[in-house]
Amino acid sequence: MKKSFKVGVLTFHYSNNNFGALLQTFAILNSIKGLGLEARIIDFKPRISNGLKQQLFDLIRFLLGYNFTKFRNQYIALQPVDGNLMELNNSLDTFVVGSDQVWRYREQHENLKHYFFDFVNDPNKKLSYAASFGLDQWHGKDDITGEIGKLVKRFDHVSVREASGVKICNDTFNVYAELVLDSTLLLDKSHYESIISRKIKVNKDKNTLLSYMLLDDSKENKTFFARFAKKNNLKFKRIKGFKISNKYDFWIFNSVAKWLYYISNSELIVTDSFHCTVFAIIFKKKFIVLSNPNRGITRIENLLGLIDRKDRLFHSLNDIDEKILENDFDYEKIDQIIQNERIKSLGFLRKSLLGQ
Repeated sequence: MKKSFKVGVLTFHYSNNNFGALLQTFAILNSIKGLGLEARIIDFKPRISNGLKQQLFDLIRFLLGYNFTKFRNQYIALQPVDGNLMELNNSLDTFVVGSDQVWRYREQHENLKHYFFDFVNDPNKKLSYAASFGLDQWHGKDDITGEIGKLVKRFDHVSVREASGVKICNDTFNVYAELVLDSTLLLDKSHYESIISRKIKVNKDKNTLLSYMLLDDSKENKTFFARFAKKNNLKFKRIKGFKISNKYDFWIFNSVAKWLYYISNSELIVTDSFHCTVFAIIFKKKFIVLSNPNRGITRIENLLGLIDRKDRLFHSLNDIDEKILENDFDYEKIDQIIQNERIKSLGFLRKSLLGQ
């Protein structure tokens, strides 16, 4: 098996101000570097046709997310894309896609096919790490499904993040896929604590109920959990940042270090985010997850199933009571589960990249 030397990773490093997307980028990059390889994130930003108003709003959100830009500049090594993606074949010998929802079906087929490496030459190594389809079914029609099928069959190694992804690869594309951990779980908490310690002065007060909601940041949810926190002598805090416009959903976002610090320094976390759930587990916190079918809950169900805590997934505020504070987590058992899966997942990367 050909050994890798120069690795390019294609993932969502320029998402719309999403802490999880940026940290999974940090994690896959450092996991590959940990194998002794030269690795960079391919600086590809999908082109999406939007009206002038939407482009203006996107620019404003980008500027408000300056803390994300600072993090990328400090922690993410980028491989520039000058013009045609195919030129990357001249400087890289191995291409990795993932993790995150890089294989989720979308109407912009040109962008979609890039994440299945339509631009990578046959001799160069191609693999996916914890690629996610986002939903438990593939929604592409026959023509694009046929094109994607041909592309994914060129991969040397395929791994996905959810059991449903294994099934899609097998049933839809007739390709074998291994099930691995999201890249954020490949690193132990010391890597994330180092990000915190460089920027944040630690406070020992952990008597806080944190809320991090991506789509369900409603007044109803905020009111419910603020009252819940007060009733149980907890401080209530939303950790996305400071909202400056309800009408246009504009935020001045917290730094990545502060976001991680708040999670590590809390009593209870409430979220609808997959990656916030991951970091609650990494920092050994009590948490509950509110389901959001519009974003897909397969990935969260898989994660909670892995640690045998599907009881922390709620579909209604009415189902939440004070018992969630009494129901503690056996993190000794959970840590052992994660460690076992981490060994397997790193083994996939090592074998795929180094042939060992």
